[in-house]
Amino acid sequence: MDLAANHPQKVSNSYILDRHFDWRGICIEPLDKFVLNFIQMRSCDYAHILISNKSIETFVEHPSSHELSGVVGGDATT
Repeated sequence: MDLAANHPQKVSNSYILDRHFDWRGICIEPLDKFVLNFIQMRSCDYAHILISNKSIETFVEHPSSHELSGVVGGDATT
């Protein structure tokens, strides 16, 4: 399982496993901007969801930077 998979190739913990070692895991990533990339670039199963231990969570996707996206109140300053 690659949780918070991010970009399917550029900063991926599982890309090489998927593409070169026949890995059959699952990549989980809530960012909308990566959905099409995962479909086109990867053969692993893909879940476009946010994993949390809370029943309701607010996720904000920054339009120009995936580094600034995330769960509201989830950083060390809030």
